[in-house]
Amino acid sequence: MASEKRAPVQGFSAGIPWSMHLRAYDAYCKKYGKQEALIDLEGKNCRGGFGTRELDELIPGWRDELSEIGKLRAQVDTLRKALKAADNFRAQFIGDGALVTEIEDWNEFAVLFDAASKASLEVRKIVGSDG
Repeated sequence: MASEKRAPVQGFSAGIPWSMHLRAYDAYCKKYGKQEALIDLEGKNCRGGFGTRELDELIPGWRDELSEIGKLRAQVDTLRKALKAADNFRAQFIGDGALVTEIEDWNEFAVLFDAASKASLEVRKIVGSDG
């Protein structure tokens, strides 16, 4: 999963996602006017990003939102792993299209295969099919 560009935050070493930084900048511009140094990170003219108190004012609840973003990213990672496991399971039993003949309990296999297929479809709906 590609990670989003991050912006520095004074007093918060982890920084924030660039999209959140731009939302803060938009709120800042509405209140104080433009300050290009807040978004010119590549030109090295950045003043060091917003401070935590500024973010508290510009995006109330930003810390909770950031925590939620982290939780969602962890869930997506878990779902991607589940998708890979389901794909591996299906590949193990189907391979090049011929079923493995050493299966002893066909009913159990059918249940497991059906569950893996359904899980795979649900995960693909949530995270996309790019794996």
